[in-house]
Amino acid sequence: MIGHSPTNEAAVSGLVGQTIAAIGKRPYASGMTESNGSTTFDVFSALIADWNQAVVANDPDAIDAFAEPDWVFVGENGIFPGEQFLEAVGTGQVSHEFMTSEVHDVRVYGDVAIVIARVRNRGEFGGNPFTLDEWSTDVFVRRGDRWRCSVTHLTSVAAATPAT
Repeated sequence: MIGHSPTNEAAVSGLVGQTIAAIGKRPYASGMTESNGSTTFDVFSALIADWNQAVVANDPDAIDAFAEPDWVFVGENGIFPGEQFLEAVGTGQVSHEFMTSEVHDVRVYGDVAIVIARVRNRGEFGGNPFTLDEWSTDVFVRRGDRWRCSVTHLTSVAAATPAT
């Protein structure tokens, strides 16, 4: 059994990354077909791309259209309401000039879907520029014929370690 240490965690993380790279870009992507002939993967890839456009437009109402009223973010500092993010966008405290997502995994369980993507974005927070490279896990719920995000969990991508 592997003990809990930064060295072992890095080794395991590297092994997982190599395994994913070896078996393909989207090893777990759902192959389910939606009623219009698109795969579930395609549907969520398009949804995430549209949501990214709303974020880059810095339009809190457009961003909000993709989220549940009680949407939350989970990250290294805990849980915070999506409403705070929307307020920050509305006041200009946070803005995005670039955002792209590469969907890697889509899993649908009835009216709940989990989407895992690699997200890269650039913008400003409080007048300070930022560039982020993150893994995002979004939990969506189906509301009628629409999917809306309930939880967004963000994990920073670890810095690459030099080959030894």
